[in-house]
Formats: sequence, structure tokens, C-alpha cells
Amino acid sequence: MKHLVAAVLLSCPLWVQAAEPSHQFEVQGEFARIQELRGESPDEELAFQGYIGYEYLLNENFALGIDYLAGDGMDVELLVGIDDGSFNYSAWELTARGTAWVSQRNSLYATLRAIQYDYDVETSEGRRLWDDSGLGGGMTLGWRYQFDMGLGLGVSASYRKLGSDTELVSFGYNLSYRF
Repeated sequence: MKHLVAAVLLSCPLWVQAAEPSHQFEVQGEFARIQELRGESPDEELAFQGYIGYEYLLNENFALGIDYLAGDGMDVELLVGIDDGSFNYSAWELTARGTAWVSQRNSLYATLRAIQYDYDVETSEGRRLWDDSGLGGGMTLGWRYQFDMGLGLGVSASYRKLGSDTELVSFGYNLSYRF
């Protein structure tokens, strides 16, 4: 019996394999262009938005996740001293990400998004001009550099459609942690 236990204990290192990380948290900041398609001439604004997200990694190439996005539009006129309102928005996003590894640490990825959004447009006095909520969709293309310790740095470009009236095109930078 002692020999059997010793043989099992000595062969255990051959069976055991380090588990791949299966969870990832991500924080991203983005600069966006908002295009509101109400009326005959589209209204355009700049915005800063950010999101925090969680992903479950199914394997090294596919992941499913959830993000919370929040943003605040800033009119170009505001930068020159004329304040004519604000565009505030938030959204919950369900994501599916596919990753193609270019090298051991570099990867390209594409993310599809199903979005549940809410936004409102207010005047500078705080009077609500309109608001909307509903479902939308989007897509992100990006590049990430993954360090051995679990940290990752990346950049991305995203397109989001909020209902039939609003489009967001953004460029961002992200920090992620796998565990």
C-alpha cells in the first residue's frame, strides 16, 4: 500500500496542469463622437465615456461578459464659451468577444454588444428636451498587450447604435486584469 501511495504522489505533478485564468475585469476610457439623427440635420457632439466590465473566458479565444457604460456629451460650443445643453447617457451591455492571438502577448479582438441604454438631453438651465431608453447594438475592434502577471493594456475603436436616433463612434484605451 505504501508503494502505491508513493507512486501516486510522485506521478501527481505529471497530471496537474496550471489552470488558465477564466475571469477578467476591464476598465476603459473613450473619447466619442455622438451623432443624434433627430430632425433634418444631424446634431454632433463630443463626449467622454467610460465603462467597467467583467468577462468570463470560455477559452483563450472566446469570452462572454457584461459592461456598464456611462458618458457625458460636451458641445464643441462649450469649449468656446457657449453652453447650450448636455447629452448624458448610460447603458448595460452584454458582450461576446473573439480574440486572435498574433503572438504570445499581442492579440486582436472583436466584440459584439447587445445594449440596454438610457439617455437624456437637457438645456444649460436643466430643462429636459427629450429622453429615450431602449435596446441597441454595437461592435468593437481592438488590440491588447497581455502581461504574464494578468495585467493587459489595449486600445480600441467602437461603434454603438442607441435606438434609431443616436450613434456613438469612439476610440479608447483600456486596462484589464485576468485571474
